Amino acid sequence: MTKIFYLMVVLLTVFVSSSYAKDEHIQSVPLTTQEANFLSAHPVVRVANEMDWPPFDFNEFGNPKGFCIDYIKLLASKAGFEIEFVNDYSWSELLSLFREKQIDIIPVLYKNKGREPYTLFTTPYYKGKLGIFTSTNSKNIPNVTDLLGKQVGIQTDHGSISAIRKQIPGIKLIEHDNTSDLVTLLATGKLDAIIGNPLLFYYTARENQIINIQLRSYIHPDMADKSTTEMHVGVRKDWPLLHQILQKTIATVSTEEMEVLKSNWIGNNSRTQAQDTVLLTEAERSFLASHPVIRVQNEDDYPPYDFSESGNPMGFSIDYLKLIGQKTGLNFSFTNGYTWTQILENIQDKKLDVIHTCLDTKERKAYASFTESYIQSTYALIVPSDSNIVSIDGLSGKRLAVLKGTKHIEYISKLNIPIEFIEYDTTREVLRSVLFDECDAAYESLQMAGYTIKEEGLIGLDFRPVEMLETGSGDWRIGVRKDWPELLSIINKGMAAISKSEMSRIKSKWFGLSGKNTITIDLTQEEQEFILRHPLLKVSNEMDYPPYDFAIGKQPQGYSIDLLDMLAERIGISVSYVNGYSWSQLQSMFNRGELDLLHSLNQTPERKTKGLFSEPYHFYRNHWVVGRNAPEINDIEQLYGKTV
Repeated sequence: MTKIFYLMVVLLTVFVSSSYAKDEHIQSVPLTTQEANFLSAHPVVRVANEMDWPPFDFNEFGNPKGFCIDYIKLLASKAGFEIEFVNDYSWSELLSLFREKQIDIIPVLYKNKGREPYTLFTTPYYKGKLGIFTSTNSKNIPNVTDLLGKQVGIQTDHGSISAIRKQIPGIKLIEHDNTSDLVTLLATGKLDAIIGNPLLFYYTARENQIINIQLRSYIHPDMADKSTTEMHVGVRKDWPLLHQILQKTIATVSTEEMEVLKSNWIGNNSRTQAQDTVLLTEAERSFLASHPVIRVQNEDDYPPYDFSESGNPMGFSIDYLKLIGQKTGLNFSFTNGYTWTQILENIQDKKLDVIHTCLDTKERKAYASFTESYIQSTYALIVPSDSNIVSIDGLSGKRLAVLKGTKHIEYISKLNIPIEFIEYDTTREVLRSVLFDECDAAYESLQMAGYTIKEEGLIGLDFRPVEMLETGSGDWRIGVRKDWPELLSIINKGMAAISKSEMSRIKSKWFGLSGKNTITIDLTQEEQEFILRHPLLKVSNEMDYPPYDFAIGKQPQGYSIDLLDMLAERIGISVSYVNGYSWSQLQSMFNRGELDLLHSLNQTPERKTKGLFSEPYHFYRNHWVVGRNAPEINDIEQLYGKTV
């Protein structure tokens, strides 16, 4: 994980987490004694989760998401069993695990004869379509029969393959595990067409900034193969009781509930303020009426997640909670002026109702219930630019700065490396201790460190990314006081109602480092982490290449300079221009790694061995210029023997 330009959808959603499915069912399903005994013997059911099949079934930051995921969660809540998602496998591998009974349910499965020997299919719950996509400049595939002889891509083990071959005999299908690969190969001309669900391909194209593919036509299977485009829940063949339970449960899903799920993931792009609500149960509505104000912490100095300026709450997590409030009707009141230790004491004493930007440790679970992770923080060592420390192993005998009140010392101490820990109250103090040689390194979140470095102008620090010291140690969650399960349920629904575009917007706002850009672009998690590790780029600036790249005094000027400044602002990165050198000297500096970017240059085979090139941003033509009295030159061959 990590993708951009997300599908904007109408956000009316039902979200039921399997972790509390037994505490509150939306609508209980009457079970026979035999069925109840089965669930008692199998309280946790293993469910497949694809990594890359949006908007139906995918995974983001380790969290299963999508229309079909929410549908199976709804069924689990009604029937009364918990879910353990199985992911990090390709679609073919998930099918193999299902055949081997290491997975109990596949939440979205096309029905075909090849799967019947090992699968019990529920009644279909959604009618899909098979679309044929080509690139926008393709003119030779106007209909289905024109696919013959073409390179046609499809997902590996797609349930409709046999039906497609039956309808288009002789078609050559090239299978790929990854949906993103299919869309990219089509966009780059490596495939002539791809076949699959149109919503899937449009969604994937938006995430990958691909705009040159289009829906050309549909494949309409005959009645015998109609089920190959319908979505079923697949149950392992030796568990007919579970299949029976799911069939009963599917019958209880109301039209309203189904429309809510569809509007969340498959709806159109129109959105209004009035539609930004979630469907609440009677118990949840009663809770809202009885608790008009929910008290939430606001730290003074934990940017970019949670901090205050002149007493005003600010940060990514603050904006995230406000979105939840907007969608659920929760009224959050933010309280600041307390240390993290005091904040934890306050929720234990019920002086606070909600905490956020926190880990779900064993100790905290005694007094708070936690949501799924809503954002992941990546950690790194922050060292002076000239430091030779590249990993935690290199800290032996060194002084390490850490933020007071965090779990960093506890986690790092388990490595049994002799380190002197020095605690500071704020991230600003942690970073300055490294910059001014009070400490040899700091251990901190890339997002927090990158934001503070940018805001404080702390040049001279570098990043050394490290692996997570503890599983889940970078997963920020929302914690709710233990005696208010209704509040946890409402917040979970609010989280599910936040669209990808809304999430991208607040990520761009706070993880673009400055947080002040009026125009930003969406970045993947990897791209954000790269910028946080490299907050300042050294860029060439020629002295005399107008109008593209030149300097007046030492001030960079020109078309390319203005373009780079605009890009830097939108990406959220700082640029330091290096001038006073000739063009050949600047190229040598780039080759030695002393410059990060060269610009205003042509791509040549030799230069491609030294660096990576962007797409062209300007086109021009070369001319020859002669003196007024020079003979006329109409062809390049006339330059032979001349001084040029």
